[in-house]
Amino acid sequence: MGIPNTSHAIVSEQNFKCKGKYTCSTCKKRFKAKKSLEEHEHIHSGEKPHKCDKCSKSFSFYGNFVRHALIHAKPSFECEICDKKFRTKENLKRHKLSNHSNSFKCEICERKLSTKLNLQHHYLTHTGEKPFTCEFCNKRFARKCVLIQHEQTHTGEKPYKCNKCSRSFGFHGNFVRHALTHKEPSFECEFCNKKLRTKDSLKKHKLSNHSNKKVRKIFQKKVL
Repeated sequence: MGIPNTSHAIVSEQNFKCKGKYTCSTCKKRFKAKKSLEEHEHIHSGEKPHKCDKCSKSFSFYGNFVRHALIHAKPSFECEICDKKFRTKENLKRHKLSNHSNSFKCEICERKLSTKLNLQHHYLTHTGEKPFTCEFCNKRFARKCVLIQHEQTHTGEKPYKCNKCSRSFGFHGNFVRHALTHKEPSFECEFCNKKLRTKDSLKKHKLSNHSNKKVRKIFQKKVL
C-alpha cells in the first residue's frame, strides 16, 4: 500500500480557508465571517433590519445604512484653508488633495497651482492670450468667469444673494466678503483672546499685534 498523496488535501483545505467556512444555504456563497453571511442572507430574505431614525428608509447592509446616515449628519470636518465643511474626514482629505495640494506645476515659471483648470488659466498670463470678449464694450479677458462678472457691470445683474439679509452682489468675491460679516468670530488669539472671523484674519492680527510675543514664546520652548 503506497503513501497517500496529501498535497491535494492541503490545497483543498487552503482553498476552503481562503473562500471562508460559512456557506449560504440558498446560493452556496462562502464567507470568512459569520456576520458577513448573516448580512448576505438578508438579500434572499428581503429583510432590512437597519432602520434610519431620521427618515423612513431601511437597509439590508449595515455599511449602506452608515453611508446613508451621513446624509443627515451635519458637516463637522472643516478645511482650514477655505473653511469649507465636510461630513467625513475622508471627504475632507480628498478635497484638500484636489483643491489645495498645489500639484500642477507651470513649465514656464515653475509656479504650482491647486487644480488643472487653474494651471490652464495661469498659462494665459504668459501667452497674453485673452480669448473672451465682452459683447457690450469689446473688452477682452483671459478667463470666462471674469468676463461674466464684468458683463454684470453692464446689465446690472446681481446673482449672488445673501440669505441672511436683503443684499445682492454682482461679484462673487464681494459676496463672500459680505457673508463673513454675518459669521460668528471663531478663531481666537492665544495672546489677547480676541476672536476673528477667518484664520487669515487671525494670522494678520498676530503679525501686526503680537509678533514679538510669538518669537519670545518660540524661543522659550526651545530653551526649555
